[in-house]
Amino acid sequence: MQALSPEYLARRRFDALQLATLRALGEYRGKQQLFVAQSPEVLSDLPRLFQGAGGA
Repeated sequence: MQALSPEYLARRRFDALQLATLRALGEYRGKQQLFVAQSPEVLSDLPRLFQGAGGA
C-alpha cells in the first residue's frame, strides 16, 4: 500500500491527535491478530473442558 510506505509517511506531518489515533489503531490491530491466533487454540480446548466437567 503506497499510502503507508515509510517514504510517504516520512513526508507527512501529523498533529498529536492524529498520532494518538494511529497509535491506537496499531495497538488494536495487534490485539486483533493475537485474538485470531489464539481463537483456534481456545476452541480446540473446549471439548476437553466439557469432558472434564462431565466426569466430575
